[in-house]
Amino acid sequence: IRSTGLEATVGAQMLRSGLVTWTANVSVTRDRELLVRLAPGMAPYYSNAEGSLTQNGLRIVPGYPVFGRWARPILGYADANGDGVLEASEVQLGDTAVYVGSTVPNYTAMATTTVSLWHGTVTVNAMFAHDGGLSQRNETTLKFAPYTAGRQVPGTALKDQVTTIDLTHGVRQTDYNWIQTVSSTRFQSLSVRYKIPDGMARRLGAEQLSVAVQGSNLDLWTDYRGLDPNVNAYGTGNNVTDTGVLPQPRRWQIQVNAIY
Repeated sequence: IRSTGLEATVGAQMLRSGLVTWTANVSVTRDRELLVRLAPGMAPYYSNAEGSLTQNGLRIVPGYPVFGRWARPILGYADANGDGVLEASEVQLGDTAVYVGSTVPNYTAMATTTVSLWHGTVTVNAMFAHDGGLSQRNETTLKFAPYTAGRQVPGTALKDQVTTIDLTHGVRQTDYNWIQTVSSTRFQSLSVRYKIPDGMARRLGAEQLSVAVQGSNLDLWTDYRGLDPNVNAYGTGNNVTDTGVLPQPRRWQIQVNAIY
């Protein structure tokens, strides 16, 4: 296995004065683990027993990322009988699995900015996080597919129907239409801190006193068809799968810091 990585960070103080100080930092990280070769005589294999039978799942193949996601591809589809409903028999599948993406993001980015007002009396800090190129398996869409317009409303665009069609035939034929390579940008946190003047703090019995309002997971921008692309049903391992785990909650808290 060959592991390579790149990390770049840029920071700048955009403004500095007695009344306002503004700093910003951006960091980008890219990590890749490529399987160079297997032991002599060992053939590529799936990490799960079902994958060997259905050609769907995490596979160990030289020249590709470790635990890459593989599935039989959808080569084409057409409403052959003209009834406006796409059926499994009208979807053409490839005979062999193809690589569809990595179970870890191709790159991540983090941006932070801090604004300090009136010599540090008020401090505002914000953080944004971005993930790009994660191939998420959307088990939730699979479960709710029977209740979507693609399955319930004849005449729905075929490109929308094919993302919800059941191609199992009793045995799962492919995961291809349930896998989506996504990007997401999250408003990770926001903090506003007020430093109470020292004279007032001493009257309250403290040397220093501050009050902060902090929020986390405040917004999400993504092309993901599910609820949250960063949820994972498995606590460990590489099988990144959304099975309907609740999205990350939005939190607000008030924090009081006192030094005596």
